[in-house]
Amino acid sequence: MTNKKKSLLKKMLNSVFPWLKSSDVPSKQKKKTRPSAKAVSDTASDSPKNINSSEFEDFVYRIFIQRGYSITEKSDDAYDGADLVLQRNDESTYVQYKDWQEQQVDVTAIGELYVAMEFAGVKHGIAITMGEFTAEALDFSLGKSLMLINGTDLSLMIEALPSASEVEAEKKSEESTEAATDKQEMPELEPLCPICSQKMIKRTAKKGKNAGNTFWGCSKFPGCRGVVSS
Repeated sequence: MTNKKKSLLKKMLNSVFPWLKSSDVPSKQKKKTRPSAKAVSDTASDSPKNINSSEFEDFVYRIFIQRGYSITEKSDDAYDGADLVLQRNDESTYVQYKDWQEQQVDVTAIGELYVAMEFAGVKHGIAITMGEFTAEALDFSLGKSLMLINGTDLSLMIEALPSASEVEAEKKSEESTEAATDKQEMPELEPLCPICSQKMIKRTAKKGKNAGNTFWGCSKFPGCRGVVSS
């Protein structure tokens, strides 16, 4: 981030919280990498209270993917008030979860998210924690396009994610449906008569050892008796 942009952000943050010192604006952190997608385990070890940072980020990704969002990382000059950028219906949403392990998330963190939104022209913001938000943080969010997700709300969202067995069953069902669709969409090719090169017609044998079986017979029958097995 350029010094000019950083100076502007400090002024914006101080205008929201005038008691803050300019040094309270956080410096840029290392860009995060997207965790690999996986299903919620069928065991109790994935309880929200027993997860590490990587597992938490994985849950966050899948919660929003389940709701139809695509997820992109911040650009190199993005402000640190946001950790992720969601995209849906040509609109961006900033997500902040840097204080996810805190018991109490105060208004300063929410102010940083809001300033980041204002600076980037992003209309919506979401803050997430496994703890709670202070009364000041909740009051600050009123009347703004900010959603504050506390530990109770997040636990319910995690519980709503599909389990590993459900994901596997859905995957098999989709593969079966795709296979059936592909089979239906593949038209049967009509062969040409090997004798006269005319079109052939699918017929059913009415007698003999092949009675009931289908075959391709020349459309010029009885003038041509060309036959191809179906």
